[in-house]
Amino acid sequence: MLTALLDQDIDKLQALWIGADDYVVKRFNPVEARARALDVLRRTNNTNTVVLRTGPIEVDLEAYLVTVATGGEPCVSH
Repeated sequence: MLTALLDQDIDKLQALWIGADDYVVKRFNPVEARARALDVLRRTNNTNTVVLRTGPIEVDLEAYLVTVATGGEPCVSH
């Protein structure tokens, strides 16, 4: 979870209780945020799954590619 909330223990605990794998507040290091995201993907990686999908978001683990569908058109980012 990436948030603009303050770095308060109660906010972190609530995020973790509702299912967040990690909690990062704004003014974060982008390299660290990427490393944390890759770690979550590594821990949850199913060897039979190459592409993870949820709602409009698609993560291709082999190509290191994230696609977000916006208004019916895919918006691709590397």
